[in-house]
Amino acid sequence: MISEELPVHKNNSNPVILFGDGITSLGVIRGLRDLGIEIFIVSDTGRGVGKYSKYANEIFVLHPTDPDYVVKVIDWIKNNFSEKPVLMVAGNDDALELLSREHKLLCEFALPTFPTWEVVNKVINKEFMYEIASDAGIPTIATKRIDSLKDLKVYFQSDNNTSFPVFLKSSNSGKFSERYGTKGVVCHSETEVFEAYRKYDGFLDGLLLQDFLPGDIDQISAVLLVLNKNSEVIAVAANEKIRAALLFGSTTLSSSAWNQKMVENAVILAETAGYVGFVGVQFKYDPRDNEFKFLEINGRFSVSVSLAQRCGINMPEMVYKNVTGVAFPRMQSLERSYQDKILLWWPLADILLLAQKRFYMEPLHYLSTLKGSGYIVEPFSLRDPMPALVTCAKLMLMPFGKLIGKAQSMFKRKSEMNT
Repeated sequence: MISEELPVHKNNSNPVILFGDGITSLGVIRGLRDLGIEIFIVSDTGRGVGKYSKYANEIFVLHPTDPDYVVKVIDWIKNNFSEKPVLMVAGNDDALELLSREHKLLCEFALPTFPTWEVVNKVINKEFMYEIASDAGIPTIATKRIDSLKDLKVYFQSDNNTSFPVFLKSSNSGKFSERYGTKGVVCHSETEVFEAYRKYDGFLDGLLLQDFLPGDIDQISAVLLVLNKNSEVIAVAANEKIRAALLFGSTTLSSSAWNQKMVENAVILAETAGYVGFVGVQFKYDPRDNEFKFLEINGRFSVSVSLAQRCGINMPEMVYKNVTGVAFPRMQSLERSYQDKILLWWPLADILLLAQKRFYMEPLHYLSTLKGSGYIVEPFSLRDPMPALVTCAKLMLMPFGKLIGKAQSMFKRKSEMNT
């Protein structure tokens, strides 16, 4: 449904439309707010924390499952903007896929900061990127694709030299995570692999059976990049995900970091794929051979964009300026420009650790990880306090909501028994 209340845009500067209203959207907004441009949000549900930012002009609620998603976005743009808006995707994989598929059409009415579907599909296609990495001599995790239950049986009947544990994930990680609430499964035996295959519907579009790297499964490293219109890297920052409060969840504590070889490998992958705009290349450290091994690429803004800003690298601003006509040359040298241990902390999510056994087993360890050389604490901002206030209020009211839900459920059961 097209918004009827949004006024026609008459500002001379190109406004921004963010697709996604989660915690990532606040990081992008923080990077754009000093440019004096209008910021609008397309939200799946209209309930994300980003909608409460004072810098968000209007929220257009439209879910990616809508069969006319892109058509409705274009109609909304045509009816409400006089200047071409800049389109940015903040943590919304479904929106990225739908929009990039119609990239040519969108360019008539807007300025996308992401490439065409041909390129986006390359980077989200894990097997394709593993081949690129392998050809470039970049370390990867040993991976076997399984397309059917028959293939899985043949694999284990052959001399495959599989050593357990193994990690099972879908080749379409976005849809798998949305449906099952997890990014993968760790299996310690052949029996567990078959049980997981059946439980998770053959892992949707295809099972990727991987070697399981030692260490905390959520501790991964990422290299954030901005690429110009020629697919040349113009900005880079790296970080380490220290922990997530929930298994496979978004980071609740990350730290700035730098590994020269990992950064160089990320640049090779992103430029070879021909990406433009913002991209995040993920790696996992393997202590067995001291290598950072390529995991996957995310072609949209991620939570860590806030950490990059705290390190002095404003990636949303660079993306905006690049797409609106400012030319940035390729970086001449890949060098660190910030300290280690600048922390991105999300305490309102990290607090979930207090209810977990792993925290009580090593409380000093978890507390010691909060010591850093600088901080950005999400979603707190003195210039934009409402997202934090609303989030705190929701957390305090959550127990009451559960009580009300139980009372309603009991009342409903009694009513059904009486009838």
